Amino acid sequence: MRAFVHLLYALAGIIRLIAVSRKNKERRAITRANTNTELAHQYYIRGAAKLDQRDFDGAIADFGSAIALNPNNAGYYYARGDAKHKKGDIHGAIDDFGAAIVLDPYDADYYFFRGVAKDDLESGPETPGWEER
Repeated sequence: MRAFVHLLYALAGIIRLIAVSRKNKERRAITRANTNTELAHQYYIRGAAKLDQRDFDGAIADFGSAIALNPNNAGYYYARGDAKHKKGDIHGAIDDFGAAIVLDPYDADYYFFRGVAKDDLESGPETPGWEER
């Protein structure tokens, strides 16, 4: 009987170690996710600044880095789509606006700007004012 009690204590100790290990893994995963979210937002802010300066390639790269770190943020896809649209990559813009719609189907802006891009695809760059959009 005594051996059985010792075995139960040992088993309880092992279960506690597993639980602590699991909690530590969860904490590390949460910390990693928070760090990725913060870093992704920094890339987004830098991309927005580059977009304002009309550095489309730099903005697209930064928005792409934000997406790589936080692929579930529809706003990052929208921003990259906007930069691609302003650069003239209409197909890429349509793809990114579509990705934003998949992630957030209730935001009408994503549908609107995808429609604008599709209209630009049909009308082409020879349309007056096309480059200003």
